[in-house]
Amino acid sequence: ERALHESEERYRKLVEAIDEGVCLLYKNEIVFSNPAFEKLTGYTKNEIRLKDIHDILPHYDELLSKSTSECEAKVITKLNTERIVKVTLSPIKLGNKKLTLLTLHDITPQKEADRMKSAFIANISHDIRTPLASAKEAISLVLDGVVGELSDAQRRFLSIAIENIDSLNSLLNELLEVSKLESRKLSYEYKLITIEPIIEKVIESQSPIAN
Repeated sequence: ERALHESEERYRKLVEAIDEGVCLLYKNEIVFSNPAFEKLTGYTKNEIRLKDIHDILPHYDELLSKSTSECEAKVITKLNTERIVKVTLSPIKLGNKKLTLLTLHDITPQKEADRMKSAFIANISHDIRTPLASAKEAISLVLDGVVGELSDAQRRFLSIAIENIDSLNSLLNELLEVSKLESRKLSYEYKLITIEPIIEKVIESQSPIAN
């Protein structure tokens, strides 16, 4: 019995020392929490003890119904603010009691960084598209002969410039799609492509510089 008590005490000290929020539930009530969990939620140890987990994790029942033991969820703090966490659920048994061990890893900073990155990419894409559209329109007017007749070489070089502008617009679209893929708003689609036309277009676009 003494060895069991010492083992429990070592486990408690270990859990209290880790940076991730940990709590133990019995019938949806919090019966144990570590300092990191209390810091995350804003509650003191006395305030949080026997508190219903739904007050902190409103979608707790949905987490239980998921097939995976790890998923993302929203935490409602004492100040009624939201934090995004990665939750791990582990059922445990103490004697005849069935309990649930929750581990919460705060990923709010990463989520905010992803949001800011997506906003930055969207703004940059918009800022670049505007001058590109103006440049393409100006080149198109020159190609239409508005400023005079063009030689075949001049027409070819200007046509390549328009193709490069279109390529840059495509690159901006791909940049936005990559951002959406990272935020899981798009899914991957794999398919075979023929690479020769891509190589030919690159060679053609670089030929004025080579010449």
